[in-house]
Amino acid sequence: MTQAKLAQTIKLITVLASVLLFALVCVIGYQYIRMGALSNRSVSLDRKISELSVTESNLRNGIEARKDPSYVEQQARENLGMIRVNGEVVYIVG
Repeated sequence: MTQAKLAQTIKLITVLASVLLFALVCVIGYQYIRMGALSNRSVSLDRKISELSVTESNLRNGIEARKDPSYVEQQARENLGMIRVNGEVVYIVG
């Protein structure tokens, strides 16, 4: 192989290696950016899960409270104006 042909082969290999290196840097950069976006999304979803867990807990507590007969009686008195059947006297002040 002549020196000119060897120099041309080395230049070709250098160009191909440079193109490959550039492509790898681009792919790694894209993956790094994508990873950051996914990390932000993960943090956002974790926050949302935490908020929904608190909401769920509050709703479960509300359901349990509504099963209590004293709560039902209180709501019937306050919101529906109901009285007990056992002779309770109602005074309407107006």
